[in-house]
Amino acid sequence: MIAHEIVGSRGPYSIFVHGWLRAASAFAPLKSLAEDRSERWILADLRGYGRSRSVLGRYTMKEAAIDLLELMESLRIPAARWIGHSMGGLIIQKVAELAPGQVASLVGIAPVPVSGIALDHRARSVYEAACQDRDVRARILNHLTAGERFEPPQESWLAMSLEETLPAVLASYLDSWGSLEDISPPVQPSSIPLTLLVGTRDPAITPALIEREFVPRYTALSMHRIEGAGHFPVEERLDAMRAYFAQPDETVRGQ
Repeated sequence: MIAHEIVGSRGPYSIFVHGWLRAASAFAPLKSLAEDRSERWILADLRGYGRSRSVLGRYTMKEAAIDLLELMESLRIPAARWIGHSMGGLIIQKVAELAPGQVASLVGIAPVPVSGIALDHRARSVYEAACQDRDVRARILNHLTAGERFEPPQESWLAMSLEETLPAVLASYLDSWGSLEDISPPVQPSSIPLTLLVGTRDPAITPALIEREFVPRYTALSMHRIEGAGHFPVEERLDAMRAYFAQPDETVRGQ
């Protein structure tokens, strides 16, 4: 079973799924809100990340979704709110495809669409290099952020990234999300509520991509724009993210 942390002791459940370059510790600045709002948050480290680095596997989006559902079953968690950042946003959509009855709602923080991202040859080579090279990770971070604020300092963030990840694991996950799957829009769009939290200066999750990839797939789609943020709203606009998650989640209230 993948490693996880439970924050809070009562109330409805939310499951947080991290992105490509960090483990669940990236959500640490939000954790105090779980106790404040009487909620239970599950912060999971995917296979190959953080406290789950020793868990071997194929490191794919589907495998990650199955791992999370097995974690849910082992903890006897009813339907939960699922929150995913970037790659984690794709994974929670896979969870909803596999087990819609266990998903009360979805929250995508700069989420990769369920079909993946079609990286061109140049971008692909940069991301492949970032699996091992700290300086290339810094270049990606600089490209994807607005450059106005970032907390913790980038040096600290990058040090955590190197500590929590393994090059071969990153390369395998990249193979899974960094290419476009041949997925047509569903005949019957999902009725599961999906909220997108997207930075106004995110160069990756653009309005055109949202219109093309998310609008046809979800009938209950809502959008929250995070002013001044790029692809990492927790690090760039923690105040706005804390304000959003400080609101009680009515989708699973009473669970």
